Amino acid sequence: MPAQQQETPQPAGTFEYGLLLPQKRRAAIERMLAALRPAEQCSVAADRFAALQDATITGDVVYIELDQCRRVLATPLHGPPILAQGDTALIELLRR
Repeated sequence: MPAQQQETPQPAGTFEYGLLLPQKRRAAIERMLAALRPAEQCSVAADRFAALQDATITGDVVYIELDQCRRVLATPLHGPPILAQGDTALIELLRR
């Protein structure tokens, strides 16, 4: 995301690609997300993100920083947002 848009209400980035995940890979990602610990303190802005959303577009979205701090922000349709700490294994699974 461009530096002038960081920490603004509507940052923008460049969309690279989208895909539907196979059930087995999706299940593995969901298991990893459920086991994440709370996010660590970090003030470095990420350059690359993944956004995961159910194909039915129910409103639940998970944003994952693919570099820098590797935080995970889950924004469930019901309930407060959840900020967790991603790890190398999760990032590698997303990159396959």
